[in-house]
Amino acid sequence: MSTNIQTSKHVRGCICTSSDYYLLQRLLLQLATLLTTNSTWVANTNYRTATIAYLPTWFLSTTSTTEPTSEQNETQQPLLWQSIQTNYNYSFLLLHPVQPTTHRQGDNYTVDRERRSSPTADVLEENQVGRRKYDNTIIRNSEKPSRLIVMFYRYAPHRELAAAVVDYIHRHNQFQAEGCDWKVIDRNNPAVKFHPTDFVILEIRGCAEHHQHAIKHTLNKVAGIKYTGSDREVTRPPLQTTNSALPKAHRSAWSKTRKPTSIGNFVQSPSDTTLIDTLRVPSLWELGFTGSGIRVAIFDTGLSKKHKHFKNVVEQTNWTDETEDVDKIGHGSFVAGIIASTSAQCPGIAPDSMLHIYRMFTTDQVSYTSWFLDAFNHAIFKKIHVLNLSIGGPDHMDEPFVAKVNEMTAKGMIMVSAIGNDGPLFGTLNNPGDQDNVIGVGGSDYNDHVAHFSSRGMTLWELPTGYGRFKPDIITYGTDVSGTGLHGYCKKLSGTSVASPVVTGIVTLLASVLLPEARPSVLHPASMKQALLETAMRLSDLSSIFEQGAGKLNLTRAAVYLDSYSPHASAWPPAFNMSDCPYFSPYCEKGLYHGAQPLVVNFTIINGLGPTGKFVQHPRWHPLHSHYAHLLEISFSTSPQLSSWKGNVGMRVSVLKKGIHFRGVVKGTVRITIESSPTSTRSKDYKQSVVRIPFEFVIVPTPPRERRLLWDIYHSIPYPPGYFPRDALKKTTDPLDWNGDHPHTNYRSLAQHLMKSGYFIEILGSTTIPNTFLLGLGLVLVLGSPLTCIDFREYAGLIIVDPEEEFFDEEISHLQEAVNEQNLGVIVLADWYSQEIMEAIEFFDENTKNWWFPETGGSNVPALNELLAPWGIAFSNTVVEGRFLYRNRMIQMQSGVTISGFPQNGILFSARLEEQLVQSTKDNRAMIIPGPLNIFPVLGLYEVPGGGRISVYGDSTCADDKYMSNTQIKNCLVLFMDMIHFVLKDGDHGKELVKIGQVVPATIAVKANLMPARSRQSTLYLYSRVLESPRSKRSVEKCTTFSWSKATILHHDDEDVMISHQSVDRRKYSLASRIRHTRIFHSKSNYLYMLDFPFALSFMLIGTLFGFCLFVCVRRRRRLRGLSRGSTNTTTGTRIMGSAHSSSTSSLPPSSLSWTAAHHAPAPMLV
Repeated sequence: MSTNIQTSKHVRGCICTSSDYYLLQRLLLQLATLLTTNSTWVANTNYRTATIAYLPTWFLSTTSTTEPTSEQNETQQPLLWQSIQTNYNYSFLLLHPVQPTTHRQGDNYTVDRERRSSPTADVLEENQVGRRKYDNTIIRNSEKPSRLIVMFYRYAPHRELAAAVVDYIHRHNQFQAEGCDWKVIDRNNPAVKFHPTDFVILEIRGCAEHHQHAIKHTLNKVAGIKYTGSDREVTRPPLQTTNSALPKAHRSAWSKTRKPTSIGNFVQSPSDTTLIDTLRVPSLWELGFTGSGIRVAIFDTGLSKKHKHFKNVVEQTNWTDETEDVDKIGHGSFVAGIIASTSAQCPGIAPDSMLHIYRMFTTDQVSYTSWFLDAFNHAIFKKIHVLNLSIGGPDHMDEPFVAKVNEMTAKGMIMVSAIGNDGPLFGTLNNPGDQDNVIGVGGSDYNDHVAHFSSRGMTLWELPTGYGRFKPDIITYGTDVSGTGLHGYCKKLSGTSVASPVVTGIVTLLASVLLPEARPSVLHPASMKQALLETAMRLSDLSSIFEQGAGKLNLTRAAVYLDSYSPHASAWPPAFNMSDCPYFSPYCEKGLYHGAQPLVVNFTIINGLGPTGKFVQHPRWHPLHSHYAHLLEISFSTSPQLSSWKGNVGMRVSVLKKGIHFRGVVKGTVRITIESSPTSTRSKDYKQSVVRIPFEFVIVPTPPRERRLLWDIYHSIPYPPGYFPRDALKKTTDPLDWNGDHPHTNYRSLAQHLMKSGYFIEILGSTTIPNTFLLGLGLVLVLGSPLTCIDFREYAGLIIVDPEEEFFDEEISHLQEAVNEQNLGVIVLADWYSQEIMEAIEFFDENTKNWWFPETGGSNVPALNELLAPWGIAFSNTVVEGRFLYRNRMIQMQSGVTISGFPQNGILFSARLEEQLVQSTKDNRAMIIPGPLNIFPVLGLYEVPGGGRISVYGDSTCADDKYMSNTQIKNCLVLFMDMIHFVLKDGDHGKELVKIGQVVPATIAVKANLMPARSRQSTLYLYSRVLESPRSKRSVEKCTTFSWSKATILHHDDEDVMISHQSVDRRKYSLASRIRHTRIFHSKSNYLYMLDFPFALSFMLIGTLFGFCLFVCVRRRRRLRGLSRGSTNTTTGTRIMGSAHSSSTSSLPPSSLSWTAAHHAPAPMLV
């Protein structure tokens, strides 16, 4: 369908051409951005936007050509126009930045390369391939159509929503610009045929890129439309099975040839029930709980039509564009087999569950976002109880996907998802497993160690201005798990996509424990998550909460818990203990002290009372003793409401001046009162629940200035939302920089080494309480504090690592004063920057039909040069690669940048390296090739006369855990520590660098051809906190202030809620007495079968010890009495010893063998 071309349009009395109108629209968008800085934030749980501001209705009305007549308002546009023509004084203006998203599939993902094109971008040369000039805008047309997903707030028949979109397009001139052709795509699947939908797909052809984005923005501003975004392609590399062992090194999640989600080999074995026996699944099977009556949805590659391992496949649907609906890959069959296989060789956990198979991927393993959205809608209308997603990706800003997940969980669907196979690197969690309302599952082996491949926390939603949440939720077996093969045999695979269906099977089994009449009120995401987290067993492998979550899944404890579940609210984590190390690492690795950057902790509130709720009052903290109240100040931030069964509480902790010399532990409790609205119209009662979070804060005296370092992550911008490229150009398997560049994620090794060396690291940027609830609603939170808010007299050094953000002018002046007058030391780790290379790694995404251009290089070198300009230090645009020897250690340099300017009397360290160049191929493609060897300066040391010292190095990947092996990291740490010692003037340390380096006799001025300039194609200002436009900066942000909560003294009666191991209520459960264990020791699996292993072992050992002591005492008494050693005494002694042994090993009655009592009660003493 083609629209009629109009040359002008009427906008509130103005006659504007198409291009003029577009510029006007951009101006209005910029105005909206300015207004949002002083506007009140608006919370809305139904959608996610970048910013939301109050704006007059006339502003929104400029998006329409003419106002409809009353007849049109009633017939043609009942939804859109009635929403606009209201009597409110203000309306919403929605601003959606276009984000690149990743394809979700089996924990494997490739990139959806989409970026926002600026209409004010500078013109490129005409001879560049695939581009032409037009109105000072880069035009990249494609013959292939682009598809947009237009999501609505309401559900309606597809034809009704399509008619609303068509009617609006006919009224709007934006779609006629540049001869755009468009049409609404008809979808032929069960969700559209038999159920209402909430979105339509709009296909656009022949439009320039910036016009496509303008169309998105225009539709986003229409009342009734929730979101408009690209229909993204989802691809997956072939599932591989090998005989090799699990990978020992980190494998990037972006590799086209990397190991798949499930890694393993086929095993032709007569029987393998290790998983079933280890989880103690037969204990519930014997009671008749086998998953009967529970509807389970599996979103994967499908299932064979007549697979002999499955007996209860209720529905098998195909959501791809292929006619066949069978699994030809095997991944979907394996996942389904773990959940519900009836094979004796590789049995499933819940064999009687009702399977709903959703084939989401083609034979070529390709899928689309719209396919998932339709399948999600179908699952909602089918009232699925449990949904398994063995997929994931790092893009937590994939708006339609995230919004639909929130909607499904709000309606009571329990979603289980893998957290990814990107371990052991921290900060590698995948979405949707990183969402609070989803059970995020990690993997472990049968030795109860966290699997090497399992992704680690923290979550990255909150960075760089906050601190991440605690994930994963739970771990279970994901290594060498036996499951169903494609053609009926059994095989073993490993991966978190294997651990995810294990938890799904357990959840299904637990759901069947509930009576059918109780399921509607008890079976929901909150109750199941509480049952799993509150009964999990912590691992003893010294892994942290960001690795193991709540610990190892425990089926029997969870079953007992859920059988007598009473609705309540709880917190995750249930307690915060800085004395509990290494479980609470990195929090426990240093203490709190006066003057430090505040400690930020995020808690997730799991609301078992209902899907929605609110905080009755602001959280309060109660110290155990009165004098503790004068040592701490605590600030809280809560979500405005609880939605999708969860909410969030952020806690910010600082030490008052009275604690400057204090050393000790401060104990107390945080109390939060939750109120939930009635779950049904019949009930009018509001339920309340009190959440108590015990805490222990370790306080130490304030360290001296020379031991305090400030790490700047405020100027880091990780993926998403923009195209921020990798730091190591040769690592083509990972095109994006998405791990946060945080000292607790991919720079963890460096940070830990500094702390072990006696330094105290504080993080600039994590001082703001990261309101995850606001991020989930699409609001941008008040930002963290810039450098201008820091008193540098308290710090010996500032560490700046791989920044992508610009610097405020006030920050540059403030830092210059601190170095020149306050003796502050500065350490800078930069990375590559070259416009030529940035253009070389630009590419056209065939999926979104957009060009993707890097917003910066590996780091923002032009911004760093501005920051270092007062001292005459500058990096170049030359990119180098290679190795050099330092103190008998080989230092690897990957895509580093050289130094082009340095002041007199400074010291430069040079190395023989290869320059990385760009070469054009015969098919007009650009590739990066190694150049000739040459000597380049890469490290510089400078002491400001009368001031502090500065050290700069051109390669931040040297200390990046993502790219370097452990050996390479250790070598780099030697170099970096010498840089630190030089800057901090730490004795004779660091003089090795001075000896090797060369003194600069005269100032090295920067040559014009070596000076890196900001790219004219970059749209960094769209994501920047500093830039207001491509060429102008905002005013420096105000320092963040908080409202401190007043302490209330905790009564001694409440001391029982202080720090202790997480435990379940010590009630006697009806199910506990019903679970009987017919086997104490299994010869094959070699595992002890008892309800509580620690108690059973203690019981046996103590009984044996008492029996032996009793035997010795009796024999000694008889000797003292002079009794002879006749046969009678021997018999008596044997009888006494036998009696004691019998008492120690006799089993308790089933009713007293409740796992709760057994776990917490002291072992019985023998009399």
